[in-house]
Amino acid sequence: KLLDVCGYAFRDALVYRAEGDTSHLILSDESSRIRDISEKLTFDGSRELFDETRRAKARISANVNTELVLELLFLSIRERFIQE
Repeated sequence: KLLDVCGYAFRDALVYRAEGDTSHLILSDESSRIRDISEKLTFDGSRELFDETRRAKARISANVNTELVLELLFLSIRERFIQE
């Protein structure tokens, strides 16, 4: 569930950055946070984090250590926010 919400947030940041409109957001009740995320990340940064979230879900489904997968994901998120 956490990975789904993370994926939705980065997907919504991509949509908001592309359209500048909140009408197509999945997490529409979090539109102000989605705007904040889209302002802090580039389009490519949002896309890469969305892809990282999908890879994390796939790794967990493949029985990779969940704690290590989440740690790697959160480090990627942190690094992306610090870089941009």
